Order: sequence, then structure tokens, then C-alpha cells
Amino acid sequence: MSDHDLGRICFDAGDLRQFYRVSADANPVHAGGVVYGMQLLAWIEGQLCTAYHWQQVTALDYRLHRPVMIGQQVVLRASGTGFVVLVAGAVVGRGWAHGA
Repeated sequence: MSDHDLGRICFDAGDLRQFYRVSADANPVHAGGVVYGMQLLAWIEGQLCTAYHWQQVTALDYRLHRPVMIGQQVVLRASGTGFVVLVAGAVVGRGWAHGA
């Protein structure tokens, strides 16, 4: 993978409400506007599948270094053999994935 942007998103309160309805994750941290980690990962997987024409992600390793808040612009960028997740130019997570 060469370094290039794979996608951008800005989660809002409605996105969190929709994810809560599906996940029933009642962790109170999300009431303060912290985006669900699994919600972010689902978006990342979708962006990777679209960018690389994968039917599915077959292996994934991801480390979230800082929480993502609603209203923040999130950028997914290919980097070397993996990817990074950026908010305001700062890396908030990184990982690698394979797909088929």
C-alpha cells in the first residue's frame, strides 16, 4: 500500500444512537460523545473493502491509541503495509488488514 487517503468520516450523535440500537452497548462513555470502537472498525473495514475491491476482510489487527469523538473529522490513510487513522493530523490508531 502506498500512502494515500482511503476515506473520511465525521460521526455525529445520530450515528452513535443508530449503533447503540444495534449493539446495545450501554457503556456510559459513549453518552459523552466517544465513538464506539466497533463502529469505527466497521467503517474502516468497509473503506478497505471498497478501496482494494475485497469481498471481505480476512485478517485485521488494529490498535486504537486515542478515542474518537463525535464531530471530529476522521481520515483513514494507507501507510506502508498497513493503515493509520488520523484526527486533526494526529494518529489515533493504526493497523493492518488482509482481504479476499
